[in-house]
Amino acid sequence: MFISALVATLLMQQASGSVEAVYPDDPTTWTLEYPVRIQPYVADYYDCLRSGSYVIGDGATFAAQYRQDVPRCEKKRTRFEAEANAALAKTGEASATPPMAVAGIFERAQRIHVARGQSLDLAVGTRLSSQPEYDALRSRVAVSVAGDTPRCIARLQSLVDQRRVYMDAEELKVEAIYAKADYTKQDQQDVARYQNQLQRYNSLIQLEQRQCPEAGEQEIEHFDRDHSNAQD
Repeated sequence: MFISALVATLLMQQASGSVEAVYPDDPTTWTLEYPVRIQPYVADYYDCLRSGSYVIGDGATFAAQYRQDVPRCEKKRTRFEAEANAALAKTGEASATPPMAVAGIFERAQRIHVARGQSLDLAVGTRLSSQPEYDALRSRVAVSVAGDTPRCIARLQSLVDQRRVYMDAEELKVEAIYAKADYTKQDQQDVARYQNQLQRYNSLIQLEQRQCPEAGEQEIEHFDRDHSNAQD
């Protein structure tokens, strides 16, 4: 599965005929109001922005990757913005929400998308080096000696198996969250917890792999395949 954009959006149709998208982590700056008439076009634009695939680790940040979604969706933004203006003109609402205001709505949607990436970086940015288990493994690797290959392979395979069992157990729950149109605060926390645990397994496995240069290809292939599936 791929890591999709995490949205904590509550859409509410109000008496004024507007839709307000509220992002609980920062309701002051993550609020976007627009006429309910253009909600389908704004929603389609959000769908485009959050449809990217994202890499975890290797120095990659969600904020930087989310910024790359903006040029990727630029053509669709132009089309959705034009369709939104046409819908407002058709119903006589263009005077209340002129094209300049519509452009501002889509521009703010971009900024909110990048801000969500920055928020996600904070949510999943726990340093593994501060975890006792990670420190213990680093110490063991540092003092390991030649001839430890069989035990190294066993440790590596155990970590790979633990990771696969965890992914299998959580897969349906996480996929169900990704399939939602709107994410709750709890959904966001559940996905952040899932990604933290995968990152923990990845780092422990990679560290063990570096200690197993003679472990053969089978364990490496198993890990690489699982690691790739987690990012797809």
